[in-house]
Amino acid sequence: MIQRPFYNFGIFGLVACAIASIACGPSSGGSPGVGGSANSASGGSTTGAGGSQASGGSTGALSGGASGTSTGGSSTTGGTMSAQGGTGAGMTGGTMSAQGGMGTGTSGGATVPHGGTGGGAIGGSGVTGGNTGAGGLAPLGTHTMADCDTLAAADAELKLPKSGTAIKKPALPATPTSAACILSAATSGPNESQTAADTARIAAALASSACPVVKLVAAGANNAFISGALDIVGPSVLWIDSGVTLYASVNADLFAYSGRTSCGAKNFDQDCESSAGTQCTALINMTGAGPQIVGGGTIDGQGGKPIIVGGTQQTYSWWDLSVALRSDNDPASNNNPANCGGVAPAQRGGSAPNPQLIIGGASSTGKSDKKTANLVVAGLKIQNSPKFHIKFASKGFNIWGNTILTPSSKAIMPVAARNTDGIDPGEGYLATQGAIVCNMVSTGDDDIVLKGHYGVGDVVVAHNHFGTGHGMSVGSETQGLPGLTASDDAATSDTGIGISDVNVYDITIDGDTRSTGGAPAADVNGVRVKSDTYRGGIVQNLTFHDICTRDIVNPLIVNPHYSAKTTTPPLIPYFKSISVKNLTAVLGTAPDGPVTPIVTLQGYDTTHQTNITLDNVNVQGITAANVLSDANTVVTFGTMGANFAVPPSVPAAGHSTPATCDWGWPVPRPQ
Repeated sequence: MIQRPFYNFGIFGLVACAIASIACGPSSGGSPGVGGSANSASGGSTTGAGGSQASGGSTGALSGGASGTSTGGSSTTGGTMSAQGGTGAGMTGGTMSAQGGMGTGTSGGATVPHGGTGGGAIGGSGVTGGNTGAGGLAPLGTHTMADCDTLAAADAELKLPKSGTAIKKPALPATPTSAACILSAATSGPNESQTAADTARIAAALASSACPVVKLVAAGANNAFISGALDIVGPSVLWIDSGVTLYASVNADLFAYSGRTSCGAKNFDQDCESSAGTQCTALINMTGAGPQIVGGGTIDGQGGKPIIVGGTQQTYSWWDLSVALRSDNDPASNNNPANCGGVAPAQRGGSAPNPQLIIGGASSTGKSDKKTANLVVAGLKIQNSPKFHIKFASKGFNIWGNTILTPSSKAIMPVAARNTDGIDPGEGYLATQGAIVCNMVSTGDDDIVLKGHYGVGDVVVAHNHFGTGHGMSVGSETQGLPGLTASDDAATSDTGIGISDVNVYDITIDGDTRSTGGAPAADVNGVRVKSDTYRGGIVQNLTFHDICTRDIVNPLIVNPHYSAKTTTPPLIPYFKSISVKNLTAVLGTAPDGPVTPIVTLQGYDTTHQTNITLDNVNVQGITAANVLSDANTVVTFGTMGANFAVPPSVPAAGHSTPATCDWGWPVPRPQ
């Protein structure tokens, strides 16, 4: 048995410091256990283990046992609790016995592997006389969004990495006092016949100087609004109240702008009609200084519903258009968005020009606002976007406490919802001096992705937790624009600095939450840095630490050859300085079948080498054959290195130790 250290970087909020009650900090005696009583967990005192809070879960996808199995038994006093089956075991005041899995338990005494897939963190939030501990893999639903808020509020590391500005949760504005600013729902579902009326009254209220805050509320059983494109011009605020849903209309004509008629059309090809550009605007378009969309309500994009184009009901959905880009490249059919005989097959595909749900930095007319600042999106449930959920450019931003789930129905698999990125800063213009905190994301594409088309810098990404999706990504756009950022030392080159000064930490990426529906292995990722010579540039001062993945094919991938797309002259990806510390990748129940983990660390060429430091990186099940590296990658091991060699830079494995991963965060699951 290995007694491994617990890490305490920045005081609070690390994956290696899982939560039993709310926060994880040293305590004398501990808080009440998740499944037990409020007795202390110091060196063998009585603590409830298992009990009514079954560590196997009721029907939990994270459970290693049968549905409803209660493992761990009743409470134990100061003794040893054995794990049962493949599920987790409860923690007592004494020692935990080993039983499969990779989680660890701690309770005033020794810390030993235990395990499986559903063990509860029981016995308090801290232990007497030692660093913060964790009781292993938490069952589904152990933590709440409020727990994440509490954790973040106590996190001394939660600040902008370059300027040092502390980040706080956005506060709700004052409730409007004018009846004209409080709009009541007129329907109980996405009734298309209500679209014109809802669009008009919401737009009018947002445009009124008498309504700095517009609040959407329920009226009895009526709890839904349905709308076409809307504009929020800062400092205006749109507040969607808890229990209320704002639906995007399925009428594509309401999202076509600038005289373009191809929004939703099957024969549109973005790659071949580059002069046409994007054809659809977003549902919510945010510009100006301080625009906000907040509240506890829901935004539903209806991306999987058949759409209306030119007044005619179609049989295909927004997502069908996106899938067609990848699945049908027949130039003779003239029947799908990928038709382009003059473009090589390797360069076809891409992203369908569907509406996004929220855009920051552009109006509904398509006009870019390069002065958008201090944008806020907080507290919402956002689902079923036709394309990206939140895409923005802003100087100053706070994306906090949102739950993103796409598809939201069990009947549709994530693989069917292409290009439905969760949170995308930096594609339309600069995204700087901002934070992405406490978001729970499960989607069909990148969960969070930093896009350095113009430049992303001085950004912190912390305490976010993912289910399905393509992981925590950087790129593909990394080209930046020369001279746009203060730290840009590439002003005389073809590219600027696409990504600079970014701190990413306390992230879980859980492949066990649901099946992807057959997503290719290349889409099942943990931490990913990607680019190509079509949109490459400089990435520097990029830090990832305290990351956990479960059943992820590519827990760590750095790839400057992401696609065959290129331009003349080529825009070369240059990953100058990346650090990865305390990354643990484990294997679990594998809803899509057994996972063979792969680590990819590549550079572009000898002049543009990738420079990356690994410290305490541990990938369960990794083999030498599945560590893909090249001579263009310079890998440096920190004190603990990785549990695999990275030839030719590092010919021998280091001495990494797996962290305790906390899977108890409320990552959304379809109903």
